[in-house]
Amino acid sequence: MTINRKFLQLCRTVHIYLTLCGLGVLLFFGLTGFTVNHEEWFGATRPRVVERTGATPKDVAARNDRLAVVEHWRKEFHISGALTDLDAANDRWTAAFKEPGQLWEITLDPATGATKVHHEMFNFAAVLNNLHRGRYTGGAWSWVIDVSALLIVVACATGVVLWLVLPARRRLGIAALVLGTAVTLAIYAFLVPGGGANRLVELRPRRLPLPGGLEEFGQWGRYCLGSIRAVLTRLSNWLRSASPPTLEVSRKVITKEPLLAKPCVNQRYSPGLAVPGVTDLSVSVK
Repeated sequence: MTINRKFLQLCRTVHIYLTLCGLGVLLFFGLTGFTVNHEEWFGATRPRVVERTGATPKDVAARNDRLAVVEHWRKEFHISGALTDLDAANDRWTAAFKEPGQLWEITLDPATGATKVHHEMFNFAAVLNNLHRGRYTGGAWSWVIDVSALLIVVACATGVVLWLVLPARRRLGIAALVLGTAVTLAIYAFLVPGGGANRLVELRPRRLPLPGGLEEFGQWGRYCLGSIRAVLTRLSNWLRSASPPTLEVSRKVITKEPLLAKPCVNQRYSPGLAVPGVTDLSVSVK
């Protein structure tokens, strides 16, 4: 496979410096992916709950000035989260403030000014998990997630280009790629609850029925193995046809000088190799 030298150099530069620039973000999302998958291990689902009571000035609530009421709550109860919900009914006001590690739920009786605050505080692992999910993080962190996703895609694409120019590792790389993809799809199709195999049915030919019994399940398995075998065969044939040519030398001894090595017909020839006693070389490309 031939790839333009300038394009290859560009892919190498982008792959190296882009991944180094985003190394911290990639490590963050990799590590927090583990903590998200095992929240119970890190106590991220058990908040510390505090119930408080306070008062909101009646004149502020009577004016129905939502901004003034919210700012009073922030100052009075030391709320730093973003306002996510506000329902200002005549007889009862409710509001919710959330940030990656804390949430507040406030209830106000505008007639009396009585205010109840439900405050939940989570540990540092929960903060990391919410940053990973992008929950209650605001627009700026959403951009960080988008850029990180794009960075991963570009790193994968440039990595594939750099791998394609290494003929010695091409076959093993294709085998690893096919194996990893097949194992992931198989786990989703047959081990994930909720009928993953039913969702993948659209990827199969219409003539093959949905596996419902042991016989049909065996047909589906044979079909998958046959498809993988066909893809591997085609890739192997393509790689074999794309292998670099080899040089073979037919050596003729036309002098009577003694040779240092025993003559050999059709010996592999390396350019620049001096063969004693040989004055005529014919090279054929295969």
